[in-house]
Amino acid sequence: MERGLARPYVLDDATLARMKTVFTQTAAVDEWCAGQGRRCAPSSGLTADQRRGVERYQALVECT
Repeated sequence: MERGLARPYVLDDATLARMKTVFTQTAAVDEWCAGQGRRCAPSSGLTADQRRGVERYQALVECT
């Protein structure tokens, strides 16, 4: 995208609008997923395997 900013004729308005929409939707989904991980983490009813799974999930969500 940065290269496109230097050449305004490369990215049209429709493409930029779609990119903004996708980015906004992705950010909302990422936050929802992070919330899921936070809600599952303190659960005392998890087995050791489930707890490790939640920890892996949280690590993956943090990377996005």
